[in-house]
Amino acid sequence: MPASSFRAFKWDPALIIAQQIRVDTSYGWTLIIVWIATAICSIFLLLFIVQRARQILDYVLTFHLFHLLFVWNSNRHFPTGFTWWILQLINILIMTFGGEWACMNREMRPIKVKGSNDTTNTNNSAEGG
Repeated sequence: MPASSFRAFKWDPALIIAQQIRVDTSYGWTLIIVWIATAICSIFLLLFIVQRARQILDYVLTFHLFHLLFVWNSNRHFPTGFTWWILQLINILIMTFGGEWACMNREMRPIKVKGSNDTTNTNNSAEGG
């Protein structure tokens, strides 16, 4: 039986480059998915911390400003990557619209009052007296 000659060489630059591109691409998509999942999970945190729909945008923008300053300080240069900025914009939109929707949904719930049968008691006391 003849030995296979497919990729039989020890040094194969095309294979190394193809593997590197595949790893970089999957790593990038993984980061994008994680950022979007974090934005979705942050909606519950916004609902708990901020609690008001009017203040969501301010909180989200302040959070991302601190994130920008942290990234700028840790990398020692201003972030210039187009994909980084697009990802931050998508994250801001998800957190803002999701947080505002969740807070408005919570604010619009009816308030339950325990003594709602008081109207029958006042009618009975007026008839008795």
